[in-house]
This record gives sequence, structure tokens and C-alpha cells, in this order.
Amino acid sequence: MEWYCFRTERKREHIAAANVESEVGLDVYCPRISSIKKTRRGRVRYIEAMFTSYIFILADLDISLSRILHTQGIQSVPKYGRHIPAIPSAFIDELRQEIGGDILVVKDPEFKELEEVRIEEGPFAGVIAKIVNTNSSTDRLNLMIGILGQDVGVSIPRECVARI
Repeated sequence: MEWYCFRTERKREHIAAANVESEVGLDVYCPRISSIKKTRRGRVRYIEAMFTSYIFILADLDISLSRILHTQGIQSVPKYGRHIPAIPSAFIDELRQEIGGDILVVKDPEFKELEEVRIEEGPFAGVIAKIVNTNSSTDRLNLMIGILGQDVGVSIPRECVARI
């Protein structure tokens, strides 16, 4: 048995993986990334596939290719002509080791006091500022910006600034 890559329906990789595991009984690896993104509702943690529209399946294709392709959520298998390339087991093992499981958690950037940042949104967009204080309980940064030759303190949401 070897690892193979299969194309799935977009944004439904985890569902296809669960279907293959339960219906065909094969080992499936679907690495995912957990990260925080800005939305209209504020900052929301999303979990998405690391390889969009692809999962890895440990299989003997001579026996189970047809069953895999007929599983709900699986669209096709990438191939070169008639050849379906196998994924080296060392790659899957290294990927699992690097991620530390199935989900890679991407942490929010930690800002330090006196670090210079660029304001990305709002009326001060493009302005360079220094962090005076980080307030993790309110998710805001207290910054010092120069306006008309004077330093002025402002409080800005953390997601509106970026490292320089």
C-alpha cells in the first residue's frame, strides 16, 4: 500500500476524508490549518485544508481505486497520462511530524512594547506608530503616533496594524 493524492470538492476535504475512512476503510490524511481571519463579525478562527481540494489516502489502487472514486466528495485522482504517482511515505511522515497531528495552529502575531508597526486601516492608514501598551483583554493596541510634530496616543484594534 502506498499514499496517493486525491482531488476533492472544494472546502469539503474533511468530509471526503471522513467518507473514505468510514465507507472504504482506508487511512486518510487531510492536514488542516487553523488561523484567525478578519471578518465583518470581527476576528474569527477558521480551520481550512492545508492543500485546498486535496487529501492523501493510503491504498492499494489495484483493489480500491474504483471504490475511492465513487465515494462522495472525491472528484478524481491526479495522474500523468495513465500513471498515478504515489506520494513517498517519508513525505507524509515528515508532514505529520512538522504539523504535530492533523491541524497546524497559526498563532496571532505577538506585538511587543516599543515595536514599530504600520497602521493598515482607518483614518491613520499608512502611518508608522510605536506600541506603547498591548492590552490582550480588549484586543487593542495603545500606540503613539506623530501628528503635527507632537506624539499623540491612540488605541487601535490589533487586526488593523501590521509589522514593518
